[in-house]
Amino acid sequence: MSHLLGGAVLDVVERRCSKSAENLLNKTFTPQQREQICTINVDIWQPFLKAIQSQLPQALVVHDRFHLVKYLNECMDKVRRKDVATEDILKESRYALLKKEQNFMDKQRAKFKMIKTMNQEVTKVWYLRENFKSLFGISHNDSDAQGVLIERAQDAFMCGIKEVNKVILMLQSCRRRCKCLNK
Repeated sequence: MSHLLGGAVLDVVERRCSKSAENLLNKTFTPQQREQICTINVDIWQPFLKAIQSQLPQALVVHDRFHLVKYLNECMDKVRRKDVATEDILKESRYALLKKEQNFMDKQRAKFKMIKTMNQEVTKVWYLRENFKSLFGISHNDSDAQGVLIERAQDAFMCGIKEVNKVILMLQSCRRRCKCLNK
């Protein structure tokens, strides 16, 4: 468990299961403190979500940036590997797509510029990932935030890229299972 704003690790558990997460919440916070928690940031791991629903039913669940971007990066790399069969420029392009532009080496920058203008699925996935990353700049208090998320998810799904759709369906499934996300 870490502090959302400061990033400091508050505590850790040995196993990734509901019981360990529940014990952590009970050990770290008093019942009165748990009642006051209104938002919790967590990865998309069903046992953690189950523990949160049990111990913090009033809390709004926010999926953490790291795991969302991780899923999208894995998706993009699968698509890139598939596209490599038809486009030689995509060979040795993994880091040109995964790195931040300001951290590129010269060779990666040149490769990225070419890839960014292509009409390949991997380019579309890169743009979709960037659209999702921009959501993290929207305040959760912003009434439009959920609408923007839904719109971006629908746009991504409409691209018809199997790997992207799998990530979108996972997020939607998680949202349906976790009633606290529907507040």
